[in-house]
Amino acid sequence: MIQKNPNIGLHQYEKKRHGADQLPFAVYRSKIPQGFTYYPMHWHEEMEILYVEEGMLTLMVNGQKYTAEAGKFYVVSPGMIHAMEEIPGEHAVYYNVLFHLNFLMSKEDEDHLNESLLNPLLFGTKHFQVESFMSKEEKKEVLHTIKSLISYREQQEEEGIGFLVKSDLFRLLHGLRHTLLTSQEPMIAAGQMERMKKLTNWLLENVTEEITLASAAQFAGYSTSYFSKFFRNYTGTSYLHYFTMLKLEKSRKLLEATDLSAMEIGALCGFQNYSYFIRTFKKHYETTPKQYQMRSREKKRV
Repeated sequence: MIQKNPNIGLHQYEKKRHGADQLPFAVYRSKIPQGFTYYPMHWHEEMEILYVEEGMLTLMVNGQKYTAEAGKFYVVSPGMIHAMEEIPGEHAVYYNVLFHLNFLMSKEDEDHLNESLLNPLLFGTKHFQVESFMSKEEKKEVLHTIKSLISYREQQEEEGIGFLVKSDLFRLLHGLRHTLLTSQEPMIAAGQMERMKKLTNWLLENVTEEITLASAAQFAGYSTSYFSKFFRNYTGTSYLHYFTMLKLEKSRKLLEATDLSAMEIGALCGFQNYSYFIRTFKKHYETTPKQYQMRSREKKRV
């Protein structure tokens, strides 16, 4: 059974299980904009590697914005808040490799690797550079390992595959070792992150409500003016844009998964004005809610 770090993830809203207890490792392939245009802020205890195969997208990690480009990889250490978004006019095909560090931990009380690397990563006192700065040869080696891990995507049920996965994960950490950083003011950073986790979880749970900037600021314990700057600095976007995207993503999933009408789903997701819902949905997904729903139903029938 995976043991959770009690200091992170207490309020996490991404509850999706990545892999299994015996092999806490998973690989996902995504496309932008065909799959989605915006994956909102989330976090998890797993370490994550983003590898861009084609195109480019925007990656936000703990308030820093990165243009993730084809042929490059990006590292999201455990507990870091991150989001992905389409760059207007661009497409992207990318892989997410996720694994829990407990999978690599020794059961020995005094294990140097546990103490020097794995525990500090889990507890947030150390983290890897998101965009790794290393030599051409070092990057080549890490990329080779990442592509090897991606190749296990369709083999996770095979007997003994865990040996190969674990071997490559150790090789990956070895390749990234020179990009390990000590977190600056970890207690302050952890406090801010915890506020963001509580806030984003609360917003997701109440996405159907009309939560104003002032209400969100009050929940976070900040003045409205400070909160507005804090939120933009931390996420790279305004509070209004973020909350609107949460509503749109919820509506998109409901359009795919339920038989409710587009009008009913718009109202359920907090869009009291149906015309505004149509305009906003079309702006971000380049189709109307009804057209999107019809295409989703057609795909299910095929």
